[in-house]
Amino acid sequence: MTAFHPKISVLVPVYNGERFLAEALESVLNQSFRDFELIAIDDGSSDRTWEILHDFAFKDKRVRIFQNDENLGLSKTLTSGFAKCSGDYFVRHDGDDISLPDRFERQVKFLDQNPSIGAVGTMTEYIGQDGIFLGKGHQAWSWKEIQAHLLIINCFCNSSMMMRCELVKKAGGLSSPSKWAEDYEFLERFSHISEMAVLPEILFHYRFWENYFTRIHRKEQMSDAFQISLRAIRRRLGNPNFGEAAYRRFWYSYFEQEGLINDEKTQLELGDSHKLRPLWEFLSKDETFRKVWGHAFDIQPVQFQNGAQRIYYLCSDYSTPSWGSGLLYHHVALLRKLGFEAFILHDKSPFRLKWLDTEVPIQYIDSPDFSLAPEDILIVPEVNVNDSFAVQAECRKIAFIQGSFLITANLEEPPDYAGSGYEAMMTILPHAEIILKKYFGGIPVHVIPPFVAPYFFLYPEDVEKIPRKNQILLYSKKDSQDYGIFKKMLLRELSKINMDPSGPGPWEILELEGITHIEVALAMRQASFFVNLNTHEAFNSTVPEAMAAGCVCICYEAVGPKDFLKDGENAFLFNNHHIYELLGCLLDLIRDEKKNQKKIKRMRLAAYRTACQYRQEKTEQALSCFYGETVSL
Repeated sequence: MTAFHPKISVLVPVYNGERFLAEALESVLNQSFRDFELIAIDDGSSDRTWEILHDFAFKDKRVRIFQNDENLGLSKTLTSGFAKCSGDYFVRHDGDDISLPDRFERQVKFLDQNPSIGAVGTMTEYIGQDGIFLGKGHQAWSWKEIQAHLLIINCFCNSSMMMRCELVKKAGGLSSPSKWAEDYEFLERFSHISEMAVLPEILFHYRFWENYFTRIHRKEQMSDAFQISLRAIRRRLGNPNFGEAAYRRFWYSYFEQEGLINDEKTQLELGDSHKLRPLWEFLSKDETFRKVWGHAFDIQPVQFQNGAQRIYYLCSDYSTPSWGSGLLYHHVALLRKLGFEAFILHDKSPFRLKWLDTEVPIQYIDSPDFSLAPEDILIVPEVNVNDSFAVQAECRKIAFIQGSFLITANLEEPPDYAGSGYEAMMTILPHAEIILKKYFGGIPVHVIPPFVAPYFFLYPEDVEKIPRKNQILLYSKKDSQDYGIFKKMLLRELSKINMDPSGPGPWEILELEGITHIEVALAMRQASFFVNLNTHEAFNSTVPEAMAAGCVCICYEAVGPKDFLKDGENAFLFNNHHIYELLGCLLDLIRDEKKNQKKIKRMRLAAYRTACQYRQEKTEQALSCFYGETVSL
């Protein structure tokens, strides 16, 4: 490496980054490609940032460090830092992210071999503050797909990019009018002068933690991002007067559904259809643009075709975590993603499920502004068919039977759905469809398969590889006598195991209560076993979630035929209330851990394959078919 002209200049702006800075810098300095300079700028930190930078500069001559007298902000720090860069290629690297060892080597090789491409990113993974895998990040897109994404939102993790320095200058440098979304503003501007690409390899880890920039300033960042997107669309359409208010409602409502915005609660207005038509027509002309944004910008959106017609999912005001309630929320989120105008309908304002990490629009029966139109569709879970509101509702009604054991629950006699004005029934599993057709016929029955939320799924190759804690997760059905007995017995036996110096311990119990759905997923990705003592549900929902996360399941068979559970193959399955046999199985697995390793490995793989049958895409397809064709909105 030459002293004054390295191949790569790496710029690390950092402010109060002591927690992860050393790990981030080490990931850069340990690259297999070593011809680079690392320029780190402390933007007026009040913690140990400068001390850490000084230590690294002392150890490695490639590191050059600078310190701002005061906190100037990211844009000014990037601008001053880039002026110090002398490499052919440029990388901006945040002080809490991780570059995998071969990243620079792969990107340099790509840029050297593709002189017409000005920047290249990589696929990424999201990690938490403890380094635990959280999910897939940015994927490998074509240049046309990148253009489509940048029209609406930033599709890159900026720290994963490597760019040609001369083109960064040609694009106007890193100085940005956007304080909170300067990366999106720069990349959208850069896309006007050069093609970009994404390597089809995971070479970068983006960290989520409580103080990372995007989380703290999410509201301001999304506000800036909207203005950047609006300018990009006006430029593409050649229309400087393209409607800001209508597009703002559309843009915010979409990202609320995607979970990126939590506090706006934006709703579209009926007149937005006409105002946004130029954008829909533009998207419809290009196959790639339509592929990327078709789910959000449907060229003929259902909600506008059908005037005020809406879909409402009636949901009990029940705060305890319930997979059934969660499924209603997920249906609404998927329907809105597909272009339908769907809502959750609760009884009293301002009730909302707080444990579920899904933001959906909610209407309230007690609101003076709420009313049902005759053409609206009301989805009524089987447990609510006898509610006075559902009985008296004068609109189209569809019964949603989530569990066969619930069909006659809390009712004096079996329901007559056809006679009560219901036009169809939905259910989630094949055996329930058979029961409904045989005993509750007269109206059509449709299976809408359930799904496991995407954040539960490991990568297939990680199912066997990820190390597991000596931890047992319990699904806390505390109203069950079995649960109390099982927990007391398990604690007693584990205390014996943990006291044995030659035993496999220490082992611990974690009850799945008082945490969010995503936190349940993180726990399941780390624990060894999951015990579910639910005797009711035909679809023991937490079981396939644990399967997707690689956690071995030990559970009751619950109600109805085993639509997805196979004893000894993808789970350890026991008759309801056979509590001591279930406990004995778990303890044998723990005590003879080494002996059972092959059996557990096979079961994890078989369970993961089972969970893959319940992916979100299948549910989306079934919902689209049911509402778009069967119900004929």
